[in-house]
Amino acid sequence: MNAFKTKLKKEYQEFNEHVKGIKTNGKLQYYNMYNQQKQKIGKVNTKYEKKQGQWLKGISVFPITEVGEIIFEKRADTELTPNAIDICSGHIDNEENSVQATYRELREELGIKKENIKLLYKIGVDVPMIFAGNRKFFIQFYMCIVKKCSINKQNEEVKETFTIGLKDGFKLIKDGNTKFPYEGNEETFEYIFTSIENQYYHYKKQENDLEI
Repeated sequence: MNAFKTKLKKEYQEFNEHVKGIKTNGKLQYYNMYNQQKQKIGKVNTKYEKKQGQWLKGISVFPITEVGEIIFEKRADTELTPNAIDICSGHIDNEENSVQATYRELREELGIKKENIKLLYKIGVDVPMIFAGNRKFFIQFYMCIVKKCSINKQNEEVKETFTIGLKDGFKLIKDGNTKFPYEGNEETFEYIFTSIENQYYHYKKQENDLEI
């Protein structure tokens, strides 16, 4: 194990044992850090990412039901954005790619497994966004069509879930009622909204054609 990994492992163990009072299994978790040109400049222990001040990478996915409703989340009280309305979102961990992170976050936050997803669509390229508290991310957006299934939310992160039609869901973001910084990113979000609608209606047309 190189010096960097040794240091991270020690920090991770110390944080868990001395701050949280629990034993760690020794699993090393980190995020890659980037500069504004998206060049990788280092790694940071997941426990200290809020202090690093550099750009990280993350994913946000719009889970769409087969009847055309977005599954939104309300974040738990203990989250960095307590009670904020959100879609399924998270960091890209370690060396996983954005697709792997998307499937993992859907499973972890909402209990939606890969086999419950009929379509996963990548929307454009990752977008630089600065969230509350000056947290800087390159976000890769996705949408997915979810088969009818039970939502099994993760209580530690998600207080509740609700579904809402596409246009009303987009309006929540436009009106500033979610964690996403719409102001200043209007063109990007309009492209995202149009892409979601096009993909959803294309999916429905294919489904209808198969039924004929």
